[in-house]
This record gives sequence, C-alpha cells and structure tokens, in this order.
Amino acid sequence: ELPNIRAAWQWAAATRSVHLLLPAAVTLHNFYSAQSWFREGIDAFTFALAQLPSAPEDALLAETRCNLLARQARMHIHIGQLDAARRALDAALLHVEEMDDPARLATILGSMAITAYYGGETARAIELAERGLALDEAAGDLDGVGFALNFLGSCYKALGDYARAADFFTRSVAIYDQMGYALGKAMTLNNLGNLAQ
Repeated sequence: ELPNIRAAWQWAAATRSVHLLLPAAVTLHNFYSAQSWFREGIDAFTFALAQLPSAPEDALLAETRCNLLARQARMHIHIGQLDAARRALDAALLHVEEMDDPARLATILGSMAITAYYGGETARAIELAERGLALDEAAGDLDGVGFALNFLGSCYKALGDYARAADFFTRSVAIYDQMGYALGKAMTLNNLGNLAQ
C-alpha cells in the first residue's frame, strides 16, 4: 500500500488538509524511522512544509508546521545532517513559542539537545535537556521525563561522571517501569549495562 500512502500524503499536503497531515505525520515518522528510510522521510516532510504558508494564519496550521519541522529535524539528525536539523528546529521553536504548548516545547528542546550532543556540545545538550525535563515534569509527561533522564545519563557518561550518569539512568528505568513501557526500560537498562562495562 506504500504507493497509495505516498499519494495520500502528497494530496493531503497539496490541499493543505492539516487535520489529516497532523495525525498521519506520527505514523509516517515512526515508519520511516523503523525502516531507516530517513531520506524519504525528509523528502515527505519537506514536500508537506512547502505546501503550507511559512507564516501560518491560524493555530492548527502553526501546530502542523511546527510538528512537521520537528519530525524533519529528527530525520536529519539520524543521518548526521546537524546543520539542517538545527535550521528546522530553530524554525519549529519560533512557532511553538507562539502556541503556549509546554509539551511540544519540551519535545523540540529534546531534539535540540540531541543535535547539540552529536555536535560535540555536551554542556549545551545538558542545558537544553534540563529545560525540557523541567517542562515534562511540570506537565506530568512521564514519557518525556523518561527520555530526558535517559538522555542526561548519556551526557554525563560522555563527560566521565559515571555516578551521575548511573543516577539518571536508574531514575529513567523507574519512570519507564511505572509507565509499563518495556522498550524504554530496555534501552535504558542497556545504557546502564554499557555504563557498568
């Protein structure tokens, strides 16, 4: 069905059917990530963004544009295109600041933190992740909290602060355990294993 899905995505984008693009973006993003089809993902999100006004006139358009930019950025991060990821995230940040959406802001800050980390800016990555963690904690977003704690563990591991890294990883495992999210727990336990090694 992939040709039909591609055609449907392009039609929804060309007709600016944002009520269809927004939920479809989640599934497409997960599919492209699972398949490691990052370039096709970038192309799909770039095409959709090109159909939408760069200065959205309503909240749903702004939310859609912000979402697509953030997902496009994650695809760029996967293949090491950090400058492109930064540009997309900076643009997404402009939209989210107008939306009063702490959860979405936390997600974008998390992506910015990952970009900084891979760019060798560990201190900046920690600063961004801590800002995102505070927003997730305030919003009660356990998935965001688990991600941020796990990511901060990786940052402190990279700095050689193993005790602090272990604390963040252990806290992340507890959050994922509380959620019943086995994959998140497994990834964080793997990080704890690497840290012990």
